Amino acid sequence: MDYRLLKILEEETAREKAKKKKKPIFKLRKEKSVMYYSGWHKTQAKKIILIDGGPASGKTTLGKLLVENFNSQGEKSILLDLDSYVEEFCPKWVWDNNKQKEMDLFNARENFIKAINKYLQKNSAVIAIGERFLIGEDVNRYMCKLAPGSSVYLYHLSVPIMVRGARLEQRGHHTVIDLDKDQRERDKIEHWLGYVYRNINSPEVDASNLMQLVNDGIGLIN
Repeated sequence: MDYRLLKILEEETAREKAKKKKKPIFKLRKEKSVMYYSGWHKTQAKKIILIDGGPASGKTTLGKLLVENFNSQGEKSILLDLDSYVEEFCPKWVWDNNKQKEMDLFNARENFIKAINKYLQKNSAVIAIGERFLIGEDVNRYMCKLAPGSSVYLYHLSVPIMVRGARLEQRGHHTVIDLDKDQRERDKIEHWLGYVYRNINSPEVDASNLMQLVNDGIGLIN
């Protein structure tokens, strides 16, 4: 992280500390909590880690590091990004009409889920990024299509918008991304399904923290 990003992050963090913070809400049915404390989640062979976050929130970076962490503890794993499946149909993310856009996005999501299930059946941990999981309906669309017996974890990455904006500026202009709109939609969510993680540390530390959450069963939603 360069000096400018670090300064922005420090200023944003100081402002937020002055406000009354809302604690992340993690919902887990009682019967599953009992299973967690008995170590049930650690015996599940099939794991899918859904990572939600707006543009420039660090999904790809953390996803790659999580794969390394899983591999280092002897678990097969793979990172799957919905964006790459969309680009199979529309590489430039520009459509002639909404009908074609909706069709391409639908087919990309179907292929994405098929790929997730293929690796779950191989007992690989799957880290899935690129999809938005803001509300329960977003999650249910995937849950109902996943391979039976899979443990599903959901993490929402929370990064100050000024930091995300600086990252996007470094990457270069992208006409598809509306950062302010994404932040407004996220700010409206009062109750998050899963676990909200504030990734403001180094990527290595944040990946290690997320890995610990997975190992402890925190973020498990089924």
